[in-house]
Amino acid sequence: MSLDRNKVLQVFNHSADRYLEKFGNLSAFSSILDQLLKQAPQNARILDLACGPGNLARYLLDQRRDLQLLGIDFAPEMIELAKKNVPEAAFECRNVLEYEMTTSEWSVILISFLLPYLKPEEAIELLDKVQRQLSQKGLLFISTMIHEQSAWIEQVSSENPDRKLNSYYYSKAELLDILKQSGFSLLEELQVDNPEISWPKDIYLLLEKV
Repeated sequence: MSLDRNKVLQVFNHSADRYLEKFGNLSAFSSILDQLLKQAPQNARILDLACGPGNLARYLLDQRRDLQLLGIDFAPEMIELAKKNVPEAAFECRNVLEYEMTTSEWSVILISFLLPYLKPEEAIELLDKVQRQLSQKGLLFISTMIHEQSAWIEQVSSENPDRKLNSYYYSKAELLDILKQSGFSLLEELQVDNPEISWPKDIYLLLEKV
């Protein structure tokens, strides 16, 4: 299957408000975010890739006012919402794959439900870049969806059944292996099952640069 990034952009632009309403509550995985906050140094610099409407940024800054956060997303409507919801953070409308990380002093990098919308080779390239740009012992948080086996799957938008996207879901084993090969050590893992369907499942990972 091929990946139509213009269609991905259209879907996320169209559903920005509903996305915030549906996924604004982070209680299902707040425990792993709290662990990240405990380990992040004072005045940590955080890069939030695929930041969406700023829901992660809002949670983190509500707990730690000292954090310095920059969010990046390629959907203009998402960025506009993020700026309104988290005015104390900085946000830029950019393609994550084309964004040049000009510093190696990021204490924490977040990658939020981005991997299914990248080709496998793009995901590996991004993880390699993230590993280089993190500070020593820097933290990486990943939220994504996994499947029983790694494969391209046609995904129907929950907000608009007429909109379909080709998404790449990793198996848990392959995802963890790729992260290990990219230079990360797993600190904590949280898997959330959907009672209505067997697959895919949401997974949240906290990792450390090695």
